[in-house]
Amino acid sequence: MPFEISEEHDYLVIRLMGAVAPGDLIEMAGALRGFEEGSSPRDRLIDLTAIESTTSAYPEVAELAENRRTLPFGARIRSAILTTTPLQYGFARMFQTLNDNSQIEIRIFDDRQAAMSWIRPGTP
Repeated sequence: MPFEISEEHDYLVIRLMGAVAPGDLIEMAGALRGFEEGSSPRDRLIDLTAIESTTSAYPEVAELAENRRTLPFGARIRSAILTTTPLQYGFARMFQTLNDNSQIEIRIFDDRQAAMSWIRPGTP
């Protein structure tokens, strides 16, 4: 599985790695819903730094964004996307552009500490 989802204190960490295929994004969205159902909305760190390649393109990212766009979270959440390469940044930027759920604020970072400071203000 090219992704893992874990709970860290009061936020989620979603990590994608290796070669990400189109079906992986939809599988990840389903797994993420499992973490979200029945719990209060949580901010998240989406770590793309271990992605080596992807065959996913606009249609798959658009489907993922549509999946996220239609969810009622009940409160605003912050999604910090961590990238270190142009491929990862492009992937993150496409998702950010397509996701227009007013309850989700997305920012892209190339520094984990900056991402964490944004998710958890006041955290060193």
